[in-house]
Amino acid sequence: MQTQEEMVRRARLETGIGRRRVYSGKYALSHLMYCTHCSDIYRRTHWRIRGEKHVVWRCISRIDKRKNNTDCPSRTLYEKVLHAAVSNCC
Repeated sequence: MQTQEEMVRRARLETGIGRRRVYSGKYALSHLMYCTHCSDIYRRTHWRIRGEKHVVWRCISRIDKRKNNTDCPSRTLYEKVLHAAVSNCC
């Protein structure tokens, strides 16, 4: 029964600005990080800088700013730094 309740909760996830977002439990930090500027969630994405691959987390409203006409000033967070911070705190 608790599993069913959790599935319903995840299906109804909304951000602080009232937008519905699809839950993805694929990564440890999914739906745990929220933007302090616009209250939207962070999404994991890949960057290629000078041929080197980097995994970063960015605010969804910043990623989709062309679709939403928003300009969120949140910073990009490198996954290596996030994992180091999480592993050092606990």
